[in-house]
Amino acid sequence: MLPGRWREIESVFDAALELPRDRRAAWLTEHCTDAHVRAEVNELLRAHDRPEGILERDPAALVATARAQRRLGR
Repeated sequence: MLPGRWREIESVFDAALELPRDRRAAWLTEHCTDAHVRAEVNELLRAHDRPEGILERDPAALVATARAQRRLGR
C-alpha cells in the first residue's frame, strides 16, 4: 500500500474514532467516497471495538495482524 493511501485511511479512521459508535457508519458513507478506504477503515474500527484482550485472541490472527502492520509500515 502506498504511504499516501495509508495516511488517508489513518486520517479517516482517526476522525471516525471521534464519533459515537452508532454514528460512524453513516459518517463514513457520507464523508468517504472511496470504497477501498471505507472498507479498510471499517475493518480497523471493528478491530478497535473488539472487547477481548490480546491474550484471548487467536495466535494466528495476531501474527497475521503483525505482518499486515509491518507491510503498512506501522
